[in-house]
Amino acid sequence: MSDEDKVIRIGTDEGEPSYQFDLHRVHVDLFHLLSIVLADEKISHVIEDEADPIWDLCSVAETEIIRILVTSAVVARIADDQRGHVLLASPDPCGSLCEDTGSQATKPLTLREACNKIIHAKQLQFDIKHTTKELYSIMPTVYLLGEKNGKPWEAELDLVQYVRNFVSRTKVVDHEDTEQRAGQVSSESAPSASPDEPSA
Repeated sequence: MSDEDKVIRIGTDEGEPSYQFDLHRVHVDLFHLLSIVLADEKISHVIEDEADPIWDLCSVAETEIIRILVTSAVVARIADDQRGHVLLASPDPCGSLCEDTGSQATKPLTLREACNKIIHAKQLQFDIKHTTKELYSIMPTVYLLGEKNGKPWEAELDLVQYVRNFVSRTKVVDHEDTEQRAGQVSSESAPSASPDEPSA
């Protein structure tokens, strides 16, 4: 078999995370999430009627919110597990959690638990505000509903605070990962010393 036909397995070294994510890309998505929920009401005021093309454009808002929430939550949970559950240890809640809707008792929703609930939710609901009889805008609150150990739970997620806590806890890690990748590229591209020449 020639060298061109050989299949080589590559990957991270032992002890390193199995894979890393571009958290900056997730931060861009979260900016889009904020833009959707904070601008939706203003956009609804420029829609002339249901035949307006902007009406069709706004129809993607809910699916985009769900996509960004699920993507960010999965990435954050994996990154957090890789770093020993310290990445999402945010002291500031981003909503409230009722672990048993039968009792109605609530507790603060941590960032890590918010990610868990986003991933495991069976239903997702929005608050809306009517701007006209026909038109409405999405408010920056999401309700996540699911079941654990036979008990129904419900989480109220403040999207603005979720984004604030997420970026606050991950921006330092994103900077460290970027520097690490840059260092790896630099070392790999640096010319090696000739066997007959002493290294510096």
